[in-house]
Amino acid sequence: MHRRAVSSLVTDRAYTAYNLEVYSQISLPGFFDLSEVQPSRFDGEFDDRPVNVVYGSIPEELSSVHARGACYQANDREFLLRIDGVGSYLVSNGNQIVVQPDSGTSERDIRVFLTGSAMGALLHQRRLLALHASAVWSDAGAVVFVGPSGIGKSTLLAEFVRRGYPMIADDVCALTQDFQGRQCVLPAYPRMRLWLDSVEKLGLDPDTLSVARTGLKKFERPLPQQFRVRPGRLRAIYGIVTSNVDAIRLEPLPQIQSFGTVLHSTYRHQYLDGMKNRRDHFPQVTAAAAVGVTRVVRGSRGFKLEDLADAIEADLAQSRSTGSASPAADVSVESTIR
Repeated sequence: MHRRAVSSLVTDRAYTAYNLEVYSQISLPGFFDLSEVQPSRFDGEFDDRPVNVVYGSIPEELSSVHARGACYQANDREFLLRIDGVGSYLVSNGNQIVVQPDSGTSERDIRVFLTGSAMGALLHQRRLLALHASAVWSDAGAVVFVGPSGIGKSTLLAEFVRRGYPMIADDVCALTQDFQGRQCVLPAYPRMRLWLDSVEKLGLDPDTLSVARTGLKKFERPLPQQFRVRPGRLRAIYGIVTSNVDAIRLEPLPQIQSFGTVLHSTYRHQYLDGMKNRRDHFPQVTAAAAVGVTRVVRGSRGFKLEDLADAIEADLAQSRSTGSASPAADVSVESTIR
């Protein structure tokens, strides 16, 4: 089977995500249209090549494979993802994603893995630090929430948005450095995904939301009016964990544990070996961990979302007043769409 060669940018639809121009034959509702939001100029060595997303034919195997898993193959230039019942995705050179859907697959189901695993692989190819995380913008800089799947990162993000904090990213959060070596978080796209129990906990009506994927009780919530559209300096990282405790506890971690938390929060970290990306990845993790990680321990049952957000808000306010973290520049709100 031969791949369809793509020699120029498609012109069907133009979007922006992760401070990149994205040209796509696949509709990406929730992404900002490029005519409405332009990528920002970035004060760093930022790879700003446009991204091309097209339909095409994909081979069963890559010509060379450095690593493989149950549903993927990877080498230093290409990444092949195969999702049974959905389709195949070929990510190449950090600037192209070819999609070959299975028969009868809806665009909705195609988008789940396009904006998740495939986009995460593309960010890795561009040598960005991609984390499995959610992020919001505070008046002191970007605040990132990491933790294992199902811990409540998206739910916590939604609560902070309810409190007036603009969203930066959900699920796949990308970081890079400016020329001064400071960590910056790139704006993803103004859409979060929430399971039904989180929708109900937040007091939202599932009937007003779109289902993220056929057969799943997971919903998409667009937030175009509550989103920061420019990169911003990283202010803090909070690692959410559960324990058999009655009260929420916050614990600043020493550097080695901060490094481990960021390392294990890398989005689809198993992809990196095939991409030959570990050498670049470790310094990126070290730089992000240098900002400091605070472990947030919550009860495995019976905790209140509001109490969890209150504790983090109080910690942010205290650390800012004592100057315990490096101050963030570029804290204007003009970059947030109101």
